[in-house]
Amino acid sequence: MKTSLNFSKLMCVCILLLANVKTSRAQYDQMFTQYMFNEMFINPAYAGSKEAMAVTALHRQQWVNFPGRPITTTFSLHGPLANNKMGIGLSVLNEKIGVLNRNLVYLSYSYRVKLATGHLSFGLMGGIHNQMSKLSEVKTVDANDVQFTQNTPNVITPNFGAGVYYYGKKFFTGLSVPRLVDDKVMFNADGTVLKSTKMNPSSFHYYFTIGRMFEITEDFKLKAQAMVKAVPNAPVSYD
Repeated sequence: MKTSLNFSKLMCVCILLLANVKTSRAQYDQMFTQYMFNEMFINPAYAGSKEAMAVTALHRQQWVNFPGRPITTTFSLHGPLANNKMGIGLSVLNEKIGVLNRNLVYLSYSYRVKLATGHLSFGLMGGIHNQMSKLSEVKTVDANDVQFTQNTPNVITPNFGAGVYYYGKKFFTGLSVPRLVDDKVMFNADGTVLKSTKMNPSSFHYYFTIGRMFEITEDFKLKAQAMVKAVPNAPVSYD
Protein backbone atom coordinates (compact mmCIF):
# COMPACT_ATOMS: atom_id res chain seq x y z
CA MET A 1 0.00 0.00 0.00
CA LYS A 2 2.81 2.38 0.86
CA THR A 3 4.60 1.74 -2.44
CA SER A 4 1.38 2.22 -4.40
CA LEU A 5 0.67 5.52 -2.63
CA ASN A 6 4.15 6.89 -3.29
CA PHE A 7 3.95 5.89 -6.95
CA SER A 8 0.54 7.57 -7.28
CA LYS A 9 1.95 10.79 -5.87
CA LEU A 10 4.82 10.61 -8.33
CA MET A 11 2.42 10.16 -11.26
CA CYS A 12 0.35 13.16 -10.08
CA VAL A 13 3.47 15.32 -9.99
CA CYS A 14 4.39 14.21 -13.54
CA ILE A 15 0.89 14.99 -14.83
CA LEU A 16 0.94 18.44 -13.20
CA LEU A 17 4.32 19.22 -14.75
CA LEU A 18 3.19 18.11 -18.20
CA ALA A 19 -0.09 20.00 -17.95
CA ASN A 20 1.72 23.28 -17.36
CA VAL A 21 3.84 22.97 -20.48
CA LYS A 22 2.55 25.47 -23.04
CA THR A 23 4.13 23.84 -26.09
CA SER A 24 3.55 20.28 -27.22
CA ARG A 25 4.51 18.20 -30.24
CA ALA A 26 1.65 16.48 -31.98
CA GLN A 27 4.00 14.13 -33.75
CA TYR A 28 5.41 11.04 -32.15
CA ASP A 29 5.14 7.62 -33.68
CA GLN A 30 3.10 5.04 -31.83
CA MET A 31 4.42 1.62 -30.90
CA PHE A 32 3.12 -1.49 -32.65
CA THR A 33 3.77 -4.89 -31.12
CA GLN A 34 2.57 -6.85 -34.16
CA TYR A 35 4.09 -4.48 -36.71
CA MET A 36 4.37 -7.21 -39.37
CA PHE A 37 0.57 -7.22 -39.58
CA ASN A 38 0.28 -3.43 -39.65
CA GLU A 39 2.74 -2.39 -42.35
CA MET A 40 0.10 -0.21 -44.01
CA PHE A 41 0.56 2.30 -41.21
CA ILE A 42 4.35 2.14 -41.45
CA ASN A 43 4.87 2.12 -45.22
CA PRO A 44 2.39 3.46 -47.84
CA ALA A 45 4.15 1.47 -50.57
CA TYR A 46 2.70 -1.66 -48.94
CA ALA A 47 -0.78 -0.75 -50.25
CA GLY A 48 -2.08 -3.33 -52.72
CA SER A 49 0.77 -5.80 -52.16
CA LYS A 50 -1.59 -8.62 -51.17
CA GLU A 51 -3.03 -8.80 -54.72
CA ALA A 52 -6.50 -8.71 -53.15
CA MET A 53 -8.51 -6.62 -50.70
CA ALA A 54 -7.04 -6.95 -47.19
CA VAL A 55 -8.42 -5.76 -43.84
CA THR A 56 -6.51 -5.57 -40.55
CA ALA A 57 -7.58 -4.47 -37.06
CA LEU A 58 -5.25 -4.35 -34.07
CA HIS A 59 -5.72 -3.38 -30.43
CA ARG A 60 -2.88 -2.91 -27.97
CA GLN A 61 -2.82 -2.04 -24.28
CA GLN A 62 0.44 -1.33 -22.48
CA TRP A 63 0.69 -1.76 -18.69
CA VAL A 64 -2.74 -3.39 -18.39
CA ASN A 65 -4.85 -2.28 -15.39
CA PHE A 66 -2.67 0.80 -14.83
CA PRO A 67 -4.74 4.04 -14.93
CA GLY A 68 -3.84 6.25 -17.90
CA ARG A 69 -2.04 3.43 -19.70
CA PRO A 70 -1.35 3.75 -23.46
CA ILE A 71 -4.18 2.20 -25.50
CA THR A 72 -3.77 1.98 -29.28
CA THR A 73 -6.36 0.75 -31.79
CA THR A 74 -5.77 0.66 -35.54
CA PHE A 75 -7.76 -0.31 -38.62
CA SER A 76 -6.46 -0.58 -42.17
CA LEU A 77 -7.95 -1.48 -45.54
CA HIS A 78 -6.04 -1.76 -48.82
CA GLY A 79 -6.16 -3.41 -52.22
CA PRO A 80 -4.84 -3.31 -55.81
CA LEU A 81 -6.06 -1.17 -58.71
CA ALA A 82 -5.51 -0.99 -62.49
CA ASN A 83 -4.49 -4.61 -63.02
CA ASN A 84 -2.25 -4.59 -59.94
CA LYS A 85 -0.21 -1.64 -61.22
CA MET A 86 -1.38 0.58 -58.35
CA GLY A 87 -2.63 0.19 -54.83
CA ILE A 88 -4.79 2.28 -52.50
CA GLY A 89 -5.41 2.07 -48.79
CA LEU A 90 -6.98 3.64 -45.71
CA SER A 91 -5.48 3.66 -42.21
CA VAL A 92 -7.19 4.84 -39.02
CA LEU A 93 -5.68 5.05 -35.53
CA ASN A 94 -6.97 6.01 -32.10
CA GLU A 95 -4.57 6.38 -29.20
CA LYS A 96 -5.18 7.29 -25.57
CA ILE A 97 -2.35 8.07 -23.15
CA GLY A 98 -3.42 9.57 -19.84
CA VAL A 99 -5.60 12.56 -20.66
CA LEU A 100 -4.35 12.76 -24.27
CA ASN A 101 -6.69 11.47 -26.97
CA ARG A 102 -5.43 11.49 -30.57
CA ASN A 103 -6.81 10.23 -33.88
CA LEU A 104 -4.99 9.72 -37.18
CA VAL A 105 -6.58 9.12 -40.58
CA TYR A 106 -4.43 8.44 -43.67
CA LEU A 107 -4.99 7.64 -47.33
CA SER A 108 -2.18 5.73 -49.06
CA TYR A 109 -1.33 5.35 -52.74
CA SER A 110 1.29 3.10 -54.33
CA TYR A 111 2.60 2.60 -57.83
CA ARG A 112 4.17 -0.77 -58.58
CA VAL A 113 6.77 -1.79 -61.13
CA LYS A 114 6.94 -5.46 -62.08
CA LEU A 115 10.46 -6.91 -62.03
CA ALA A 116 11.79 -10.30 -63.03
CA THR A 117 11.85 -11.52 -59.42
CA GLY A 118 8.99 -9.52 -57.88
CA HIS A 119 7.52 -6.03 -57.56
CA LEU A 120 9.04 -2.69 -56.59
CA SER A 121 6.48 -0.30 -55.14
CA PHE A 122 6.65 3.44 -54.43
CA GLY A 123 4.11 4.94 -52.05
CA LEU A 124 2.78 8.21 -50.69
CA MET A 125 0.41 8.78 -47.80
CA GLY A 126 -1.43 11.86 -46.58
CA GLY A 127 -3.86 12.55 -43.81
CA ILE A 128 -4.72 14.45 -40.66
CA HIS A 129 -3.91 14.28 -36.96
CA ASN A 130 -6.52 15.23 -34.38
CA GLN A 131 -5.72 15.58 -30.69
CA MET A 132 -7.19 16.88 -27.46
CA SER A 133 -6.12 16.69 -23.81
CA LYS A 134 -9.00 16.11 -21.40
CA LEU A 135 -7.54 18.08 -18.51
CA SER A 136 -10.92 18.22 -16.78
CA GLU A 137 -10.54 14.49 -16.01
CA VAL A 138 -7.39 15.06 -13.92
CA LYS A 139 -8.03 14.72 -10.18
CA THR A 140 -6.41 17.66 -8.40
CA VAL A 141 -6.04 18.66 -4.75
CA ASP A 142 -7.51 22.09 -5.51
CA ALA A 143 -10.91 21.58 -7.13
CA ASN A 144 -10.85 25.15 -8.44
CA ASP A 145 -7.49 24.94 -10.21
CA VAL A 146 -8.04 26.97 -13.39
CA GLN A 147 -5.41 24.94 -15.26
CA PHE A 148 -7.73 21.92 -15.19
CA THR A 149 -11.22 23.37 -15.45
CA GLN A 150 -11.47 22.83 -19.21
CA ASN A 151 -10.03 20.65 -21.92
CA THR A 152 -7.54 21.85 -24.50
CA PRO A 153 -8.98 22.87 -27.90
CA ASN A 154 -9.54 20.14 -30.48
CA VAL A 155 -6.54 20.58 -32.82
CA ILE A 156 -6.30 19.21 -36.38
CA THR A 157 -3.01 19.22 -38.30
CA PRO A 158 -2.03 17.70 -41.70
CA ASN A 159 0.77 15.24 -42.33
CA PHE A 160 2.15 12.99 -45.05
CA GLY A 161 4.75 10.27 -45.59
CA ALA A 162 6.56 8.22 -48.23
CA GLY A 163 8.11 4.81 -48.69
CA VAL A 164 9.46 2.15 -51.01
CA TYR A 165 8.73 -1.58 -50.79
CA TYR A 166 10.03 -4.61 -52.67
CA TYR A 167 8.45 -8.04 -52.46
CA GLY A 168 8.77 -11.33 -54.29
CA LYS A 169 7.37 -14.80 -53.67
CA LYS A 170 9.50 -15.33 -50.56
CA PHE A 171 11.59 -12.21 -49.84
CA PHE A 172 10.41 -8.69 -48.97
CA THR A 173 11.94 -5.45 -47.67
CA GLY A 174 10.93 -1.82 -47.27
CA LEU A 175 12.14 1.62 -46.21
CA SER A 176 9.81 4.45 -45.18
CA VAL A 177 9.29 7.71 -43.32
CA PRO A 178 5.56 7.63 -42.47
CA ARG A 179 5.40 11.09 -40.86
CA LEU A 180 7.34 13.86 -42.61
CA VAL A 181 5.76 16.90 -40.96
CA ASP A 182 6.77 18.09 -37.50
CA ASP A 183 3.58 19.28 -35.78
CA LYS A 184 3.87 21.85 -33.00
CA VAL A 185 0.88 23.11 -31.06
CA MET A 186 0.98 26.02 -28.62
CA PHE A 187 -1.83 27.14 -26.33
CA ASN A 188 -1.95 30.76 -25.19
CA ALA A 189 -3.28 31.82 -21.81
CA ASP A 190 -6.54 32.98 -23.45
CA GLY A 191 -7.10 29.54 -24.97
CA THR A 192 -6.15 30.39 -28.55
CA VAL A 193 -4.11 27.87 -30.52
CA LEU A 194 -0.94 28.49 -32.48
CA LYS A 195 -0.01 25.69 -34.89
CA SER A 196 3.30 25.15 -36.65
CA THR A 197 3.67 22.49 -39.33
CA LYS A 198 6.96 22.11 -41.17
CA MET A 199 9.31 19.44 -42.43
CA ASN A 200 12.01 18.81 -39.86
CA PRO A 201 14.50 16.00 -40.66
CA SER A 202 15.58 15.88 -37.02
CA SER A 203 12.13 14.50 -36.11
CA PHE A 204 11.84 11.89 -38.90
CA HIS A 205 11.19 8.28 -37.89
CA TYR A 206 12.89 5.90 -40.34
CA TYR A 207 11.56 2.36 -40.66
CA PHE A 208 13.51 -0.44 -42.35
CA THR A 209 11.83 -3.83 -42.60
CA ILE A 210 13.11 -7.08 -44.06
CA GLY A 211 11.73 -10.61 -44.06
CA ARG A 212 11.48 -13.94 -45.77
CA MET A 213 8.95 -16.74 -46.11
CA PHE A 214 10.30 -20.24 -45.40
CA GLU A 215 8.31 -23.13 -46.82
CA ILE A 216 8.76 -25.93 -44.29
CA THR A 217 6.24 -28.20 -45.97
CA GLU A 218 3.56 -27.72 -48.61
CA ASP A 219 1.02 -26.92 -45.88
CA PHE A 220 3.28 -25.16 -43.36
CA LYS A 221 5.15 -21.90 -43.94
CA LEU A 222 7.20 -19.78 -41.55
CA LYS A 223 7.34 -15.99 -41.97
CA ALA A 224 10.36 -14.32 -40.38
CA GLN A 225 10.63 -10.55 -40.23
CA ALA A 226 12.82 -7.88 -38.61
CA MET A 227 12.45 -4.14 -38.26
CA VAL A 228 14.95 -1.37 -37.52
CA LYS A 229 13.58 2.01 -36.35
CA ALA A 230 15.88 5.03 -36.31
CA VAL A 231 15.18 8.52 -34.98
CA PRO A 232 17.84 11.29 -34.92
CA ASN A 233 19.34 11.92 -31.46
CA ALA A 234 17.89 8.67 -30.06
CA PRO A 235 19.11 5.05 -29.80
CA VAL A 236 18.32 2.80 -32.77
CA SER A 237 15.72 0.17 -31.89
CA TYR A 238 15.50 -3.35 -33.30
CA ASP A 239 12.57 -5.79 -33.46
